[in-house]
Amino acid sequence: MPASTVLDLFNGADGDALTTHTPDLADLSWTTHASWGNACSIYGNRARQGQNESVAYLSLAVPSRASEAWGVEAPVYYAAAQTGAYGGVWAGVTGAKTGYVVYWYGGDWTLYKYVAGVGSSLGTWTGSFSVGDTKTVRMRFTSTQVIVSIDGTDRITATDSSITPTRLGVYGA
Repeated sequence: MPASTVLDLFNGADGDALTTHTPDLADLSWTTHASWGNACSIYGNRARQGQNESVAYLSLAVPSRASEAWGVEAPVYYAAAQTGAYGGVWAGVTGAKTGYVVYWYGGDWTLYKYVAGVGSSLGTWTGSFSVGDTKTVRMRFTSTQVIVSIDGTDRITATDSSITPTRLGVYGA
């Protein structure tokens, strides 16, 4: 898999809409995914989900998983215990609500798949995560698998090739 590239450090004023923020890697922009609808913002040099479910993705086109292994990685910070609030990473398509998400909620990290708005769990891993902690979450793809690692250790592996992501981004609900 290619070396990691920093795409955005989320340096900006608290409350700035992610879509008006310029990522650190030149010539990219953030877009709110229309199927998830709610805008993300910057808070404490982090992406923060909007109200309810939200996805913001970068304009960067990703390689075809059939020809090149690639992944999306981000530090996920546990800001405060809130019922029903969680965040993570996303890789999917710009059309109908279709993509893979990884998030932590209630003691479990979950790899979830949406196809045209219909969701299903592809796997979970139980791991501790406390207020004030940061975990490095990586979701990577091969031609036939989706692999999730937490802090550098593979924790969830699912055999699934039904979605060919074209964009990567942040997810929250």
